Amino acid sequence: MRVVSSICVLFFIAPSVVGESEIPDFSEGLRRIAALGLPEMKDAKWVKLPESRGERFTSSYEFTEMSIKTSGNTWQLSNDPPTYLDFGSGEFIDPPADGNKKAQADEPSGAKSGVLGKMLKNFKEKNPEPEKKPKTTEPKEVVSLAAKDATKIASALAKPAVAESLNDNIRWGYTNTHGRLMLFAAQLHAAGETDSANTLAAALFLAATDDSALIDGAISHLADAEYAAIAARFFENNDWKTYQKSLVALLEKFPRGWAKGPAVALLASNLEKRTAPPKPSLDGIKLNPKAVALLDELLEKPDSKTSDEDLAKANGYNLSQFPPTQRASIVAMLRAQGMGSFTNNQDLWTLQSKEANPASDNSSTLSKIKAMGMDGLIALAAVADDQTLLPIPNPQNERNFYGGSESMAEAILRNYQNLNRPVSRGEIAVAILSSVITIPSSDPYSRSSQPDPAEISASAIDFWKKHKDKSPVQLATVYITEGNPYQQSTASSFLASSKDPAAHAAFEKTVLASGDPISLIGQVDQYLTARKAKAKEFANAYIKLLRDNPPGEQELMRSAAGYHIREAGGLENYLKRLSLKVGDASLDKMIRDALKAKPEKTAERDPYSQRNTLITALGSTVQSIPINECFIAFGKVANQASPEQWMEIHQVLLGRITSELRAQYNSMEEDEDDAGDDEKVPAFAALPEEVMTLWKPFMARTDALPTEGQFPTYASAYGAKTIGDATTLLLELAVSPQIVYSLNQFAQLEGSSDAIMEIARKRVAAWSTGETPEPWPDAGNVSDERKEEISAKLAKLQADEIIPFAKSLNRDERLALAYINYQYQDEESVPTALTELRQIIVTTTPVFAADFDADAAAKLGIAQGERITVEFLTKIIRDLLKDPTANSTTTVTFFPAAMNLGSSLLVTTAKDLSTTKTQSSGLAYLASSFQKHEDADALAFIAVGRATDIFTLKDDKAVALETETSGLEEFKKALETKSPSLPYIRISILSRQDAEKIISNQEE
Repeated sequence: MRVVSSICVLFFIAPSVVGESEIPDFSEGLRRIAALGLPEMKDAKWVKLPESRGERFTSSYEFTEMSIKTSGNTWQLSNDPPTYLDFGSGEFIDPPADGNKKAQADEPSGAKSGVLGKMLKNFKEKNPEPEKKPKTTEPKEVVSLAAKDATKIASALAKPAVAESLNDNIRWGYTNTHGRLMLFAAQLHAAGETDSANTLAAALFLAATDDSALIDGAISHLADAEYAAIAARFFENNDWKTYQKSLVALLEKFPRGWAKGPAVALLASNLEKRTAPPKPSLDGIKLNPKAVALLDELLEKPDSKTSDEDLAKANGYNLSQFPPTQRASIVAMLRAQGMGSFTNNQDLWTLQSKEANPASDNSSTLSKIKAMGMDGLIALAAVADDQTLLPIPNPQNERNFYGGSESMAEAILRNYQNLNRPVSRGEIAVAILSSVITIPSSDPYSRSSQPDPAEISASAIDFWKKHKDKSPVQLATVYITEGNPYQQSTASSFLASSKDPAAHAAFEKTVLASGDPISLIGQVDQYLTARKAKAKEFANAYIKLLRDNPPGEQELMRSAAGYHIREAGGLENYLKRLSLKVGDASLDKMIRDALKAKPEKTAERDPYSQRNTLITALGSTVQSIPINECFIAFGKVANQASPEQWMEIHQVLLGRITSELRAQYNSMEEDEDDAGDDEKVPAFAALPEEVMTLWKPFMARTDALPTEGQFPTYASAYGAKTIGDATTLLLELAVSPQIVYSLNQFAQLEGSSDAIMEIARKRVAAWSTGETPEPWPDAGNVSDERKEEISAKLAKLQADEIIPFAKSLNRDERLALAYINYQYQDEESVPTALTELRQIIVTTTPVFAADFDADAAAKLGIAQGERITVEFLTKIIRDLLKDPTANSTTTVTFFPAAMNLGSSLLVTTAKDLSTTKTQSSGLAYLASSFQKHEDADALAFIAVGRATDIFTLKDDKAVALETETSGLEEFKKALETKSPSLPYIRISILSRQDAEKIISNQEE
């Protein structure tokens, strides 16, 4: 045994000389570590606490490299009520969320612990375990499981690979796993486990090449935890004096070994300087007094009067895009940040006109400074080097990383920058200025280093002197010609979307003079979409420029512009798309060319195309063309299309319909302030006569749908049998795009996928002849009073009465009932009958049965009306494992039924073991599990949410294997809630032979 060197803390040297096989007594050293921050741990119990920080630690990459699974993750202290201490930490953690649930104390070492013991309790009578010892609550025997875990860790540390990884992490400063393990040894010792504590400490010292790093790591963890608590208190009360005194006391408590100690000492020193902040000024430049006043505002406590909307807007959030509950959490986060995460602010605020975008009285201080434009910019330059600390949290935590060759001074500065601490006025100024001054060599997304304040200030002053009198349009051209890639792109979009003729001229001139015109192709596309034929001359010049200087293959493969070019089917097709926007190309001709192209030769003609055919590539081309024009253009050449091509055209048009729907929704969101409470829902309008004249003949086609292709699959799921059906469905979606996202729900309400096609046929037949069509189901047609009646009736029904009641409602009311069930917020308000019904299988024939395997379902014999319980689920697993070869790839899924009433069953088998298919079904995960369980001929799993159990067959019995999570336990938790529905439950089985095929396909 190597003795700890004198370089390390002396009290870790063993008190007597020992032999190589003996373990030194590190008691004195471990006691001293405990005294630095561990609570009293006498009679503490080592338990498994779900969702604790300790669980996250043992799931971390560094810890899992040891390839061990601990029996516990948290210490339960002998308080009343009990308190919990984190694994290898001085931090207390919250108790289980449900006060009725207690942390599970692991069984003594002779018992079957973990998932195996839990999962087999349903089979106790058939799987007796005579060797299993009874549970005991004797403290020492329970804590002995902590000793067992310590032994696991010590054994792992003895492996050369683990020791090497530990030392690499110490050397490069990536983690503090070594410190937490040393603290775990101190926890063991404090809990009375002296032998296991010494065993773990000895293993750590034997594995580590730097003894002192182990002690320093433990000290750093304790000190970091205390510092975090001090910082949190300060940001709650903004008590500068107490904050400074607390830091001085902390530095006295941890005079050595604390990695961040020098950085905290620098912070304490800077806190002393805050009493006399410098007055913002620049030699020879007169600052706007209003801007100076705003800079001084930053020194005070952040203004809590700023409205939620203004605070969110200042930090790049649009609250209207989030549900109310999420809005509250976003606002709370921003309030906690003070002025918000200003370093992530990359907008070119200098381009915004002060007159067009004035700051409101409720805007944040930073928003008001930016709204001053160049006056704000030069004022910020005056304080770029100001180290005065503000009551605003530093958002740069862990932004800068250790590069491996830094000096001690650089390490202190890096730790200081990463501290959760008050940010300085200069740091805010530098962060905001960095996004708007032109330093082409800088990387705006760099995380490796901080910009130099003096350099930023000098560059900002120079930028201000050169451009302070420029208009936003003139300034945008500066960014395009001199800025970094982000500034170029943003400024180009600013000019391209402007309605100012001066901006148009500046955009065209700047793009054509650019040394990298391909990089601006997205902005050119945007510009031509808006300007159309007015920009024809520019479009021709730009197209000629790219044809004369085509981008190389590598450039197209790695650039964003290259992605869009490949999407269009190659550069030449993209240029035709640009010509189309200004009227210099014919969509009819582009369609005819696409129909003539042979799919297998498309890639040969254009190596950049990622599409199978040029027809599908037209999807991006027609996005800016009015829908009716698209229907007319495709309808004129449809007779030249094969059935497969005709369906590809349908898919292109469906994409155009959904993009139009998104545009309508976005427009409604933008206009919602003006619209008040009345939503501007587009009025119903049938397709023009010209479209119907071209398309009616195709509605009459009776030839069967192609068996392959995206649109045929889509249409057949909703009852389409012929090409005529597919055309009818598409035409209905064109006039009723809002139902695109509701078709599944409509079909489930009816209990048949054919219902969609029936409604579509009736509606098209009506509106195409000028009649008023039957409306689609709409919960909005149900009055609030009627919804209350339905809800009240639901609360009085028994579980077996709910489905008949739902079927008695009309379509609108059934849809309203679905919304009522989905929107229950308060668990206490959920009718008891609903929670009973969720466990009942109400249908064994899913509406969308394309993958349904009726034979496999019949073999399992699962009947409608059966109740989903733990015993029922384990029986399915057992039945599947009885004949694993025949049942391999079978997947049984339970999910909420229509209207969220009861559960549905879906049984599938994987005929295709390709990577895509097996990934989506979870079979790839199951296949990889065979690598760990080498003696298993077959494996089955049950997944509930993200939790999974794995079973195998041993001695004709289904035996649960050890896993990190438990699907059955997750299912039990779901049953304890009052949710109207159960989570998705999936059971799959795989033979080793099929697992090998899946792994082989993945490797290929």
